[in-house]
Amino acid sequence: MKIYLINPRSCDEVKKKNYEKKYVIFLDSCFDHKDRHEFDKKPEIKDKINYYKEIKLTFKNVKNFVFCVHPNTNMDELKIYLKGIKFIKFKTRDYIKKSKLVFFHESSSILDALYLNKKIILLNSNYLGKYFKFRSFLYSKELNLKTFNLSKINHRIKISKLLNNNKIHYRSNKKVIYSVNSNKRGLQTVINILKKYIS
Repeated sequence: MKIYLINPRSCDEVKKKNYEKKYVIFLDSCFDHKDRHEFDKKPEIKDKINYYKEIKLTFKNVKNFVFCVHPNTNMDELKIYLKGIKFIKFKTRDYIKKSKLVFFHESSSILDALYLNKKIILLNSNYLGKYFKFRSFLYSKELNLKTFNLSKINHRIKISKLLNNNKIHYRSNKKVIYSVNSNKRGLQTVINILKKYIS
């Protein structure tokens, strides 16, 4: 078996240019994601309530905050749990482009933010379960991202101070993700490899 390194799809689909840096966004991981059910266990309703309460307490007064909804997250539930918080679905990439700061737990969309060299902060919570915590730890370890736990009041206070003072220190080892030739499109690389085996 041969393994080939190719560029992430962000290199193919996202143009690097001076986008407006307006929004503070959160990339939703889908609290009830099927992977969590498979590799951990189904979360309890009380955990979901407490989790969304943390999100609301942390970001309800943040100017230009947008909760970017995962495709599998139930929007009707968010209308209850995140009342007063702006959230959008199926426009995550657009908001990443226009973001000045990106929060997340675990999300494939973070590749776009890394590619565009956005400021990123990793968030944790006591209600995420073992699977999401493990995934979050991988990002923290490999990308050397600043991490806060939403379940800790002092961490939520620190986030508020960072946002109010606009002093966000960004440091990410993104070479782990973007270590391939950035001039080559990922899709074209795959096509070229397949042609070698077909011919």
